[in-house]
Amino acid sequence: MNRLRTLSSQIRYTCGTVQLNSLISANTNEKRLRHQTCPTLKRLAMSTSTNVDTPSPLPYDGSNDNQSSLPSSSSSSLNVDEIRELLRPFDGNCNGKLELHLDDQTGIAKLCINSPMRKNAFSGLMMAQFSDILTKLEQWKEGRAVIIYGADRFFCSGADLKTVKNMSEKTGAFYISTVMQDNLLRLERLPLVSVALVEGKAIGGGAELVTACDLRVFTANAQIGFVHARLGVTPGFGGGVRLIRLVGRTKALQLLLSARPIDVREASNHGLVQHTLPDGVGADEALNSTIEWYQVNYGNISSFASRNVKQIIHTSIMDMPFDEAIAFEAKIFQQVWGTPEHKKAISSNIKHN
Repeated sequence: MNRLRTLSSQIRYTCGTVQLNSLISANTNEKRLRHQTCPTLKRLAMSTSTNVDTPSPLPYDGSNDNQSSLPSSSSSSLNVDEIRELLRPFDGNCNGKLELHLDDQTGIAKLCINSPMRKNAFSGLMMAQFSDILTKLEQWKEGRAVIIYGADRFFCSGADLKTVKNMSEKTGAFYISTVMQDNLLRLERLPLVSVALVEGKAIGGGAELVTACDLRVFTANAQIGFVHARLGVTPGFGGGVRLIRLVGRTKALQLLLSARPIDVREASNHGLVQHTLPDGVGADEALNSTIEWYQVNYGNISSFASRNVKQIIHTSIMDMPFDEAIAFEAKIFQQVWGTPEHKKAISSNIKHN
C-alpha cells in the first residue's frame, strides 16, 4: 500500500491527458505502468466503435475531501449538458480559452487553443467553451472549413490536470470523457471540413483531437504521441477507436503500446498527415500557409457543395449498412440536383482541365 501511495504521488493523470509529473525520474515505474496497461490497450484494438465494454472506474481514495469538488453522486444519471455546466467553472487558474474567428468571405474559420501556461491543455471551462463554439460552427451557413491550431507553437496536451484535482478519479474520468467524447463526435459530424494544424506536439488527448479532424497538416518539427500508457491509462476521448479506423488495428496497437511521440515523417508513413509545411514555417505563417493550401486544393467549390460532400463522407462515421449509405447518398444527390448553383454550373459550360 505504501508503494502504491508513493507511486500515485509521483504520477498524476487523467483520461485523455498526457502530462508527465516532474517527479517521475525512474523508468522502472513507467515500464510497470505500461505493462499493466497492455491488456487494456489490446482489448481496445480488438474492439469496434459500436461495441466497447466500459471499464470499471478507479476507486475514490478520499484524498481531496478537504477541497471544493464537483458532485459525484448519481454521475451516470447526468446528461452531457448538465456535466458540461458542472465543468464550466473550472479553469485551473490558467485563464485558458478557445478563440474562434469566422471569415464569411472565405468560409474558413480559425479556432485557436490558447492556454500556453498549460501547454494548451483543456480546462473544464475550455471543454464547455468547445461545445459552445461547435454550436456556432454547426449554425454557420457560410462555413466550409475550420482550422484548429494551438497557441505558442504547441498544439495541445489533452485535459488539464488542475481541472480534475478536486474530483475523485471516478467522477473526473466520467465527466471529462463524457464531455470530450461528445465534443469530438460533434466536431467529426460538422458540415464543415475540419483541419488540424499541428505545430510542436499533439500528445495524449491532443492527439485524440487530431484524430477527430478530417485533414491533418503538420509543421516540419511537429510530433504526435498517444502516450497514455506511460501513465497507466488509455485514450478516453474516442481517439483510440479513431486511430484504429485511420491506420488499422495493428499499427494502432503498436502506437498505443509504444506510447511514444512520433515525428512528421513516421506519422506521414502511417497516413496520419495530409500535408507537411516546409522547414522554418511556423506560428502565423503556418496558419496562413494552411489556409492557402486548403483554398488551392479544396476551395474551388462552393460552401454548399463542400457541405454536401461532407454529408456523404459522414456515412462512414455513422457505420451505415451499405444499402442505407448509398440510399443516403442518392437522397443528397436528388436534393442538390436542379438547385440554382447546379443550374448555373451547367449553363457556364465548365471545363474539367
